[in-house]
Amino acid sequence: MDLEWLELSHDEHEIEKQNAHRAKVKALKDDLSQLRLTCLHMMGQRLDGLSFKELQHLEDQLSNGLLSVKDKKGQF
Repeated sequence: MDLEWLELSHDEHEIEKQNAHRAKVKALKDDLSQLRLTCLHMMGQRLDGLSFKELQHLEDQLSNGLLSVKDKKGQF
């Protein structure tokens, strides 16, 4: 009887581990999706849904990035 309880407990533990892994995979997929969208925005694509403030922030990020590239290029 005690062994049956241990087996059930082990199975429940495995199910919990699988659920935790599924949650991590979903979170990673969501993060990847967001990173892909950010990358597209940085390339000037899929901008239609962005607000004026978001577009301003994107422009600032791109300007700062461009300055960094120019500075690096000037070091050569």
